[in-house]
Amino acid sequence: GINASLPSLPSKGDLNVWVIPLCIKGFEKNATSEKLEKIKLMFNGDSTNTNFESVSSFYLKSSYNQLKLDFTVSDWFNLNKDPLEIYMERDRNDPSDSGIMYCMDQALNWYKETYNDDCTKFDNDKDGLIDAVWFINSARNYLNYNYDSRYASTYWGFTYWNKKNYNLRNIYNPTYMNFSWCTFDFMFQGYGTNGIDAHTFIHETGHLLGLNDYYATDSQTYRPSGKLTMMDQNVYDLDNYSKMLLGWVTPFVVYGSSEIILPPANKGDHNVIV
Repeated sequence: GINASLPSLPSKGDLNVWVIPLCIKGFEKNATSEKLEKIKLMFNGDSTNTNFESVSSFYLKSSYNQLKLDFTVSDWFNLNKDPLEIYMERDRNDPSDSGIMYCMDQALNWYKETYNDDCTKFDNDKDGLIDAVWFINSARNYLNYNYDSRYASTYWGFTYWNKKNYNLRNIYNPTYMNFSWCTFDFMFQGYGTNGIDAHTFIHETGHLLGLNDYYATDSQTYRPSGKLTMMDQNVYDLDNYSKMLLGWVTPFVVYGSSEIILPPANKGDHNVIV
């Protein structure tokens, strides 16, 4: 994102982040109040009421208390369109759009009107754009459902930018650009429907912060980080390289002979050798 001159979520401070659950027609049975409460716990809970960490508790610990994310989760927004109808709303001039930009535009308008909220609190850096938005839809991911091949890959988890909004910056009425999109069932991927699994959502939030995937996206065998980091296999912690990029640790630059004791990465002594 930074290399492409695109905005990202700031990596330090007490930040407000916006979450909208979307009810997709044909998958209304998944848009329940029970699942909404689990979504809230997945984002704002802690290790005692999730099976790992919540998104917020993970980043608070990983950043050594330098990043506190406070997620505002709305009620379910009923889009009243099924996956084919959503696909038909796509921007024909944007090959990356399979209709989700329409979904998100509708959700933004609904939220602002329903909650009488101008969304300025989600523009933490005051650049006229909402820093990050999470859209969670009630559909199944494409490995668990037989979608039309034209839009099957839409029903997965990914992070992207709505680039047409880049020039619509307004500090008094900001719109979104940096967003994550995911089907609800990733929340139950690791521990079944009785658990809450935030791993995928933590990984995608790393993209909102500007981090890349640390695996070869065109290969299942080439894993340069050894499947041992959150931005590779969605596991464990962020590595120290990522923490340095996000400004959470300070590197030593060694010019001559020196002896430096490396503390454990989870201790947060804010040092890593480069």
